[in-house]
Amino acid sequence: MPYPNVQKLRDLVQEIELVGQLQHERGSHNLQAILRESEGSLQKTLSKLNKVPVDQRMAEKEPNDLDSIRALRPKGPRRIWKEFDKEVYRNKLEGGLLGRFAGCTLGAPVELWPVEKMKALAEEFGQEFPPTKYWKYVPEPKSLRYDFSPVEAYTRGGMDGVPVDDDIVYTLLGLLIAEEFGPGFTTEQVGEAWL
Repeated sequence: MPYPNVQKLRDLVQEIELVGQLQHERGSHNLQAILRESEGSLQKTLSKLNKVPVDQRMAEKEPNDLDSIRALRPKGPRRIWKEFDKEVYRNKLEGGLLGRFAGCTLGAPVELWPVEKMKALAEEFGQEFPPTKYWKYVPEPKSLRYDFSPVEAYTRGGMDGVPVDDDIVYTLLGLLIAEEFGPGFTTEQVGEAWL
């Protein structure tokens, strides 16, 4: 099931912000009242979204409280390692990290696309599908992801490293948190790391 597309909404909110600033600079009055009205409308939308019923079967498979999560785990030992081989661990960690870099870089330019659209892109540029190499081309190559990396930086011809990706940021931040605070880190320390 694809995520809802909220890009138009994001664009509209950004445009409201920019036009509001421009009108303020032009000496317009009553802007705050108009913006409050818009904010009220968005609050109503948020309230409606929060009241939409969830799929109970999905909720049972993906609980939020720790006891329910533990109840869904398979039976078995909770401490897998009887001994720690630093070299084996380092190799697995490095492999996992490089795999994430490769996967995120491949998937980022087509994130949230339906499979049919990805297939059409592969067909148009003579690529295998599912892809076995990075994309040759993606639409709107100069547009930015996360306000930083141009989309073409995720393609074979435009890549010069690993471009910005939220999943990679979370992974690296997790590693930095574990490194700085140890495996018993707290939510406060996670918050501190984000700041």
